[in-house]
Amino acid sequence: MMSGVRRAVFASDLHLGSNPTLDDFTQDVEFESFLELPELTPSGNDRVELVLLGDSFDLWQAVSDGECHQEKAKRIDLAYVAASEAGRLDGVRAKHLRWFQALGRFAERPGCRLVVVPGNHDHSLIDPTVQARLAGHLGLAGSDRLSFVNFYENPMLRLYADHGNQYDHNNTYDDFARVDWSQDCRGYYFVKLFLNRIEYRDPRIDNSPSGWGAVWHWLRRTLDFTLLATAIRYFWQYSTDDRVPKPVTPFAARGVAEAIPQRGLLDLPAAPQLLVSGSSARSAERFFSADTVMEEFLREAYDASPEVRLAVNEILEAQEKHEGVRGTTRGTARRGVPRPKPSDRGRAGTRKPSTRRRPEVPRPLGRVRGVAATRGIAGPPEDVAWAENLFSDKPYFRDRLTPGAFQYVLFGHTHGALEHRLSNGAMYLNTGTWTTEGPGLPVAVAECPPGGTPTAKLFRFKNGRLE
Repeated sequence: MMSGVRRAVFASDLHLGSNPTLDDFTQDVEFESFLELPELTPSGNDRVELVLLGDSFDLWQAVSDGECHQEKAKRIDLAYVAASEAGRLDGVRAKHLRWFQALGRFAERPGCRLVVVPGNHDHSLIDPTVQARLAGHLGLAGSDRLSFVNFYENPMLRLYADHGNQYDHNNTYDDFARVDWSQDCRGYYFVKLFLNRIEYRDPRIDNSPSGWGAVWHWLRRTLDFTLLATAIRYFWQYSTDDRVPKPVTPFAARGVAEAIPQRGLLDLPAAPQLLVSGSSARSAERFFSADTVMEEFLREAYDASPEVRLAVNEILEAQEKHEGVRGTTRGTARRGVPRPKPSDRGRAGTRKPSTRRRPEVPRPLGRVRGVAATRGIAGPPEDVAWAENLFSDKPYFRDRLTPGAFQYVLFGHTHGALEHRLSNGAMYLNTGTWTTEGPGLPVAVAECPPGGTPTAKLFRFKNGRLE
């Protein structure tokens, strides 16, 4: 290698956790080997920065088994402070000690520096208390070999990088530099109140940004009606929890306007949001979901499974009570809904939810479900369209991604490793994730020789080298 090379190596979305079931990172040995690559062991005047580009730690999923077993969302504590987040990091270190030790050794080598960029799942790394705890765990307390930045800029490499969650409606922060559980992004509440409990019951369900819709595809494919009923019930609890400022929205993870669903971009279904939105949102055509495939599936599941009927009926009963549509002051029944029989009434005179079919729930249409029926948990979609939309819609990048400024922009977050040349000639790279099995682990490498031209390229770490 030429002496005096300046190099930056990027990896993101490792999602190290502490919960034995929810932890998605199993690459501790591979990561240790990765740090021994020639690209990360400089000599002479070479300088290397290893940039962990967000979601290195999954503090959202660093939770106890007791929390995952919790049947009532209201009993799940959403509040946190910097000290408790540091405590979660302690648990991550205890489970991945080898990873921490290897990373600490890397940063102590001559010519090496470690740069940590927070993402949404480890957003609390913006706080000095949490940063100090991580530095201590790495043996780098007070060292200038470790730095924390909210974004990474390198004029020599003509490169800008950040995690990318700020361009996702469901995972953006109004004030990125503030640690406040009550002002966290939409995804935090969704993961804590819904996804953690569902993934705990079926670990094949992933916590990627595409998980909002993919979990319902998975339940549709597996035909696990018990888990489906549980998911419907948990989604209702999440949707009605007054601690949630704003619910997650479909299609938002790829930067598409929330009000303009574009299935060609995502091809993922909406969850049963019309069911939980109340009677005013529903129609005969769209009772459960705005997605045609999910609408038909949930109708079929309602007919086929007493467990699903009970979960849906519980929601309908609760909505009727809240909306005051059970009848007039005289007790007349709502049109189309028969008056409950005395045997259906509880001690207080209100009807108990049952497994009986309610007449207002539309029956299946018997439509062919098509290709989507074969899908399970969706893999990360290529985010070419998202990159182009981002370039078009964000003046910051449109104005700076020029040959005279940044030629390269790097994000993680979407879990979809990608190298794509934008319409103005600049290069967009996504660092993917290390949590899924595939043809190697994605790594981006940018470098510039003395007096030379900077380059940046996406590689895969496999067979002990970058390919």
